[in-house]
Amino acid sequence: DNRFGDAYSPSFWDDVYIPVFTDEKAWREQLEEYDFNVIFLYQYDNGPGVRQFMYNRMKDPEWAFVYGDTHSIIFVRNIPENQSVVEKNHITPENAYQKLGFLINSNVEDDRIGAADIFNLLNRVDLSRNVFLDVVIKRPNNAKIWMIMGEWELSIDKPENSLLGMMYLEKAISLGQRTPEAYSFLGLAYFRLGKFEQSIKMLEKALEINPEREDAKGLLLETNRTLRLKSLESETQ
Repeated sequence: DNRFGDAYSPSFWDDVYIPVFTDEKAWREQLEEYDFNVIFLYQYDNGPGVRQFMYNRMKDPEWAFVYGDTHSIIFVRNIPENQSVVEKNHITPENAYQKLGFLINSNVEDDRIGAADIFNLLNRVDLSRNVFLDVVIKRPNNAKIWMIMGEWELSIDKPENSLLGMMYLEKAISLGQRTPEAYSFLGLAYFRLGKFEQSIKMLEKALEINPEREDAKGLLLETNRTLRLKSLESETQ
């Protein structure tokens, strides 16, 4: 329902709607009160907590993910009354490549990207990475895809992934993806690789664009603290 303030009061958004996505306890309370049977969401909803809510429902045995495309994510309640729908349409990490074949094999780039984003929701980064690599081979100047691939590499805290993440994010920024998100993640990549001064520069750029970015604030404090400790260690040696 996209009427927002035209149909609902501010208290509804603040006290009922937003907590459903940001607080699992609130979600459980609303589920008990309203007995929802279907969850229908916009895949790229940037509202507070919505993406994490999708991750949570993907892992929730009470719900079955039955449809996804470049716009929609649909879950149905995993109850006996819905078993015919669940058995026919349930998309799982194991069958996702087959179920989403209509997106993967589409000639429309956004469809393939939508499939990759759904694979990510299902924790099949291996599948999503393959799709995105195919996209950037065909469109190497797609800055956003380079950024996403960089972020995904950083979801694995290993030196080789941090190095790849750094390379992808540097590529994204060089192509114009100069966003606080890109700078913040590049700062993380530099930090993990021990490039602390470069990390500070990237984090400061992220905060210059968006002073409220909490991940950049926290990592900047940690990076400065690490540099001070290293300086003290070198002085005492």
